[in-house]
This record gives sequence, structure tokens and C-alpha cells, in this order.
Amino acid sequence: MPDIRCSLVERTADSGWREGRRWDKQQEFRVRKGAFFQEIVDSTKSEDIICEEATARRRNTMWWKMADAKYKYDVAFSFLQQDEALAIQINDLLQGRMSTFLYTERQKEISGKDGEKEFNRVFGTESRIVVVFYRKNWGQTKWTRIEETAIRNRAFEEGYDFTTFIPVEAGSRVPKWLPKTRLWVGFDRWGADGAATVIEARVQEAGGTPREESVEDHATRISREIANNEGRIQFLRSDKGAKAAREEVKSVFSELSKTCEAVTNGDAHIEFKIKQENDESFIFSSGLTLAHCWKQTYFNTLDESKFHVTIWRGMVGFPNVFRMKRPTRLHEFILNFDITSTNQYGWRESSGKNRFLSSAKLAEFSMKMFLDSIRDVQIGTER
Repeated sequence: MPDIRCSLVERTADSGWREGRRWDKQQEFRVRKGAFFQEIVDSTKSEDIICEEATARRRNTMWWKMADAKYKYDVAFSFLQQDEALAIQINDLLQGRMSTFLYTERQKEISGKDGEKEFNRVFGTESRIVVVFYRKNWGQTKWTRIEETAIRNRAFEEGYDFTTFIPVEAGSRVPKWLPKTRLWVGFDRWGADGAATVIEARVQEAGGTPREESVEDHATRISREIANNEGRIQFLRSDKGAKAAREEVKSVFSELSKTCEAVTNGDAHIEFKIKQENDESFIFSSGLTLAHCWKQTYFNTLDESKFHVTIWRGMVGFPNVFRMKRPTRLHEFILNFDITSTNQYGWRESSGKNRFLSSAKLAEFSMKMFLDSIRDVQIGTER
């Protein structure tokens, strides 16, 4: 049996033609994605054998093409109806750069087909990754139950690396069967933009390649953003918006009271004096005051309304208190009541980072800042 060898010449987009190394007939040959091969074979082999082996080699070395082609979508979203606005917002951030499956956007494609089979196919085989906006009732409604089944059946064969669960409800516990490495818990802090960035990274990890957004997709997304903003402004200038803001002020004050009680009863043993009345909250400790003051100019609209958060050196807001010195302002930031495209109420900084905070997160943030100020005063590092 002659020692049959073949010389391979590889052509790539960046390197042109170059002769490759020589390979034994039995040696396994693997090639990187995007390469084209020309085979020069020893003439001692018959033409049929040459064609058969060349076909088999190409089939083995081009496995990546078939693997990539099987995905119709880069991302499929699973969510409860109440999170539809959030799913649309994140879908808009990704659409145009990758192929996405969002039920509300694909209804025409599914119409007239067996919904259960279609959803099983989308979440079971056709999507590169699956993103779940998780609440405690996810998996208990008709469609999310089907999606959960498809996800778990696929995970039985592939593992859970294709999934990303994003909890969107405070205190909700994800299923015990889900590995913790598939959780992204930064939504409260980073919001929709952060979620979109994480999803894009997960797509790339799974072998996807984001593309440039087309002009048409960009125009559609911009049009939707403009419409959402018009609805947002209309709400903020309405009596309903003004009432919602006053309720959120109460929520901030309630969270502040709970936090003070927890800190006082905990290991820190820091004592607080609290006074909350109407639209003002004052918390005094260690010679400093944390003040939250809601100033609403008009009763039925939020035009010119502001939420002031201030840390004072000295006691402020407590009547009939003798002061040796006039209080001085150490820190202050101002927020506006706002509503997100997902209909979440909260507070947005009027300057600087322009970040959005829920009422619970605002209370947490301001209390941490207050405690930091107490530390600085106590150990003499106040700036």
C-alpha cells in the first residue's frame, strides 16, 4: 500500500493563497472558519475515491457552517404580559444588530400555525440564546409554561449556557433547577441599556456576530422612542402623574423609616431622630441631618416640581431647637419624578449622570451617602 499524502493550499480573506503543511491520509484535519481548500492528491488513487474523500473532508471541516445556520434567531425573549413593554424596549436596543424573536413582533409569522409547536421550536432549537424576564409567576401561564418546557428539554441535551434569566421583580426567587451562573441581577442598577449590553455579550459568547443597524431599523426604533416620550410627557403633565409622584414620595419616606429602624436594631447601633410630615422628611444623627423635600409647584401637573435630597451639618427641620451655629449644606442633589418606557415610577437625576432610581433605591442611596458623611465627620476626613 503506497504512502498516500496530499498537499493542501489554503486561501483566506486576509492572507491570499499559501501552501499548507502536508498531511497523512488518516490524520484528522481541522480548519478555521472562513477558509477555502484546494486539494492536490496523489495520482495513484482512483477518481471516485478522491471525490469521496474530498467530500467527506469538506463536510467535517465545515461543521461550523451547519451549526450556525440552524439558528433562525440570535435571541428569543420569554416574559409575562406585564413585562411586554420592557421586552419591547430591550428588543429595540438589539434589533437591527441581531435577529430577535419577540412574540408581539412575530404574530403574523405564527398566525394560523400550531402555537405550541412553534414556541417549542423557537425556544428549543431555533434561537442561539434565550432571555427570560423572570417573575415568580413565570412558567405558570399558558405560553410561559410551554416556553419553560422547551428550555428545560433543550437544557437536558445542551446544558443551560444558552439561557440568561433577568429577575425584574424584587424578592422573586428563580427556579431551583437554574444554575446561578445563568442569572443577571444588575437590572435594578443598570436598567434596559445594561441588560442589552449583557445580552449582546452572551450572543457573541454563543458564536453570534452583531451587525450594523440598517437605516430602516434605526428609523423604526427612533419613531417608537419619540412616541413613547410623547406619552411620557403627557402623563407627567396630568393629574394622574401628579398623584403618582406624591405616592412615590410616601414610598421613599417609608423606606427611609424602615432602613433607620434596621440600622438602629442592627450591629451598628447608630441612633436616628426622625421627623416626617407632609412632603418633608428629616433624619438627624451625629450632628448631621438628611433632608428629603418634595416641592410641587402645581397641584395637577409636575411642571417645575423637584425632589431635593440634602445633607446638612447641624439640625434642620426640627422646631424649637436652639442652634449655636447656622446649619451648612454639605451635599445636595435634585431629582425629577419620571416614568420609564416599562411604566416603572421613580426618580431621575436632573443633572450629572441622569440615572433613574426606584423609590427603594433612592432611599438606599441617600442613606448610604448619609452614613458615609457621618463616618467622615466622626473620623475627621470630611471634605
